[in-house]
Amino acid sequence: MDWEPVYLVTAKHCIGSLGDEFSMRINTKTGALVQQIGNPAWIFHDDSSVDLAVLEFVLPSNSDCVPYPFCTIPTGLTDENKYSRYGPGDLTYTVGLFRAHGGRARNIPLVHTGHIAAFSAGEKIEVEDDKMMDVYIVQCSAMPGASGSPVFARSTVRAMDDHTHDKRGGVIESSVVAGPFAYGGMSLLGVWRSSWELRQEDYVAGARIRYPAGYGSVVPGEKILEILDMPKVKDKRDKAMKKAQDAYRAKKKACIGGG
Repeated sequence: MDWEPVYLVTAKHCIGSLGDEFSMRINTKTGALVQQIGNPAWIFHDDSSVDLAVLEFVLPSNSDCVPYPFCTIPTGLTDENKYSRYGPGDLTYTVGLFRAHGGRARNIPLVHTGHIAAFSAGEKIEVEDDKMMDVYIVQCSAMPGASGSPVFARSTVRAMDDHTHDKRGGVIESSVVAGPFAYGGMSLLGVWRSSWELRQEDYVAGARIRYPAGYGSVVPGEKILEILDMPKVKDKRDKAMKKAQDAYRAKKKACIGGG
């Protein structure tokens, strides 16, 4: 039995004003369900520059969704961490919706590929509107409306030639442990925030033309863990888990005693 609660995670700038009704469209086994949440109790990071919003959430019984285990989110991803499983050049997959065809009967997710361009090296990065934020830089084409989408990364394993030599240094036996640029594990890198745009002052019919720079910002998944580890969030989760565990043990004991 799983006692851990489920959390909904999105970009903070997607939720509107605090206390506004929030609606979501969830895939179910028979179609899609639009669920309204009145006065949602959003949880934010202590650092206001972290563009994340977290909400404790109960999945409908007929949902066709699988919660992502937050215990597998990678941490310590920096340009200086040579022992990290992920680094610049590794593939990324942003999973969002395509505005032209989001799906009528149910959500149809679009998978957008790219790669990690750079980590922050411990510094905040300037995004649009001159804001300084903790983000990773991912290279891919513009994705309007994708804010809050999960971004996954797949690590790259370089080829390792395992061989032995004779007395003259010649190779006796050789075997490749991993193929060239073989794919390793995949984890949640973070949450898509926005695309950078080149600052051009071209206008057509009064509207500014937007020139995508080919790069986007991703809020690190590590920041999700920092929110979930905040004392007020962790204490509530621990109490809920203990209550559920106690109820399960009592029910199991009653079943054994009644058998």
